[in-house]
Amino acid sequence: ESVFEATRCYEWNKYSQIASVLLGFMSSLGTSSNLKPAQETDEAKTTDGSKNEVQDKSRLPVARQGTALETVMFALQEHFQDLHSLSDMEANLGITKLLGCLEVLSLPGIFADFLRMAMYKGDESIKTVCVRLIVSQVRGRPRAVFDGREYVNLTLEMSKMPVAELRSLIGEQDGAKLFVEHFGDMLGKFVSQSVEDAAEGVFRYCINHIRQNSSLMKTFLGTMKGLLHRAKDSKSFRFSPKALLSIQMFLLRRVFAGIRDATSITAKGGQPDQRAIIEAYGDCLMEIPMSLMSEADFLTVKELDGFFGESLRIRVVMVLVQKGYFESSPKSFNEIASSIAWICRQLVACNDEIFSCTILQVSCAIAKASENEAEAKKKELLISLLDNLLMVSSIASFVGLEIIASLAFQWGHGYGSNGDLSLLYGVGTSIEKWQDLPPQALKETFRLAVHDLPFNLARYARRQKLSGVVFNRLWRVYVKWREQGAEEEILALLRRALVCCRDDATAIEDLVTLAITSCV
Repeated sequence: ESVFEATRCYEWNKYSQIASVLLGFMSSLGTSSNLKPAQETDEAKTTDGSKNEVQDKSRLPVARQGTALETVMFALQEHFQDLHSLSDMEANLGITKLLGCLEVLSLPGIFADFLRMAMYKGDESIKTVCVRLIVSQVRGRPRAVFDGREYVNLTLEMSKMPVAELRSLIGEQDGAKLFVEHFGDMLGKFVSQSVEDAAEGVFRYCINHIRQNSSLMKTFLGTMKGLLHRAKDSKSFRFSPKALLSIQMFLLRRVFAGIRDATSITAKGGQPDQRAIIEAYGDCLMEIPMSLMSEADFLTVKELDGFFGESLRIRVVMVLVQKGYFESSPKSFNEIASSIAWICRQLVACNDEIFSCTILQVSCAIAKASENEAEAKKKELLISLLDNLLMVSSIASFVGLEIIASLAFQWGHGYGSNGDLSLLYGVGTSIEKWQDLPPQALKETFRLAVHDLPFNLARYARRQKLSGVVFNRLWRVYVKWREQGAEEEILALLRRALVCCRDDATAIEDLVTLAITSCV
């Protein structure tokens, strides 16, 4: 009785916490057979004496008389009755502490109905503790009497709910994060036919909240990664091949489409933690065999996905390249080369999308992924990009220079202009983190990178003994864009790059002409 009275203290201090722990411990001393469904002990009667089949779902199971668990159930029922009136916060605090005592027990199925009602009526704290209690019943210790199927059915039903209805149960804060975090463990309990529908429901909830709480999407992708990783070990984790395949295809198609739509909608305003979400998605795909990836055409450019779809695909593939997903170096190089080729096609087409920040984010991802390629391969990429600039109109000239600037900056390890420190040191020497910048800040950062381009490109070209090759290709680009009436800012930048990239074979008269023109 003393312990019970201590738990009734509405101030959450160290004494009430210890009392709750003690009460939970005392409750666990009895066996699970001490707990019986309420209808077995006190069946409701109708006016004619027959049993009332409509069960009061707010009623709790009745514990064996004289046990510590009876005290817990009595106090819980008392607090829940207070919760119905919603008169103050004391009832919420009380029911939260009491529900926490039951996590160590195997609860009967009738308690699942009580938890559902408590989640509907309770605040965020009650929703969180109810979700924690459901998780403990689904993935807890083996049950001697109650098999927990009612809790599995409850989680399956919750997973398939519309977004608004699921939100009313788990909330949008800690309860939602807890439910999503353990969803991978719950998914292994469902029948194969329901696995994809359940995953779709929870993913829909996370994508719906991606703007308000992007951590939910990262948590969802993390729990999916854990599920796929455990599924590789069939001895320790039972997951049917059919269910595993459905989840893998779900991740390759539905999840990709959802993230694509979300990022395309927020492209103008920027998406918080967009890079973190893409990296989490890439981590998840690391657990999918390459054979299945190829079979699903995930690595193939699809025009149906549009500009934003292909941008997302390239950024995800670049994450896979960085993490060593591809077994051979030629395969990773081919992915990088095809990504640069896609960018060049966009520049030649000169659609409105190339002037968005999305193309800059893709460029950052490619520059970072290509950093560790062999020097001979990087030379090939640079020469190919310079050759493709000849087909680019002067309208898209600045964007083309931004793409080259990103590679020169990353491959040259961020050295600045004319021997002095660059202002780019203010945003760090890793271009990967530029993707986190707001749209306007990202554009300004790339403008600084273009300013440093002549010196970074020249330094890299001299180090790789490519000065003559780079000079000749830049000269042809300069001549074409000058004839097309490119802006003087672009032409002046190219002249500085040509002067910096000169070598011993450069004609003196050409060099003098460039130098004089640059000074005028």
